Amino acid sequence: MILIGRYRSPFTRRVAVTLRLLGLDYEHRPVRPWPDNAELLPANPMGRVPVLVLDDGEALWESGYILEYLDDLVGPERALTPSSGPERLFVRKIVHWAMGTQEKVVLANHERYRTLPRATPSGPGSTAASARRRRASPPSTGSRPARGSPEPGSPRPT
Repeated sequence: MILIGRYRSPFTRRVAVTLRLLGLDYEHRPVRPWPDNAELLPANPMGRVPVLVLDDGEALWESGYILEYLDDLVGPERALTPSSGPERLFVRKIVHWAMGTQEKVVLANHERYRTLPRATPSGPGSTAASARRRRASPPSTGSRPARGSPEPGSPRPT
């Protein structure tokens, strides 16, 4: 089996940990899903990680689906998720809560480093590095007041 995705992704890491806990051998290919996911698209048309490529060449994606497959592969005695009953519901509740939290963290991280398109793509400040520099630098003290603040010299509201 081949696991595609960087361990930095909590979803890829989730599958990798499960594979190790179950004692299943796999090859790891640390492919980034962005900014250019051309290497990933043949395995997963949605362009997301993780992808687990089975020995017969079939590709599975989405960590929850992959884990269900792995539980079925090893059988109910070795499966990490109980097959039925209140124990299964409890495990699923905790997993869905944790994965929902991880999705929010990943989205916030993507938003933090997202660069907005510019009118002049080759102009100053068009790269992700310059966007990070702008965020890290202190605000300018130009002549224009900050939004919501009074004009210099104007009386303050009482």
